[in-house]
Amino acid sequence: MKPVQPWPPSPFARGQGGLGYAVPAALGAAVAWPGDRVVTVSGDGGFGYAIGELATQAQHGLRTINLVLNNGTLAWLATCQR
Repeated sequence: MKPVQPWPPSPFARGQGGLGYAVPAALGAAVAWPGDRVVTVSGDGGFGYAIGELATQAQHGLRTINLVLNNGTLAWLATCQR
């Protein structure tokens, strides 16, 4: 049996599963590479889906920089549905 090959590695989530992905992924990266700077860029809608993760970040002392783009909509979903 041949193993299934994953998609090529990418820092971007694909499809509608990307909404709210940036902050939890950044926390995972901060745990995996504690000495590196981790930066997220997300929209306000996606950030809102993962805002509870900020408590986890504070609890574990993880250092990330979260840039939030305020466009007042869930634009990633609209883009995927076109």
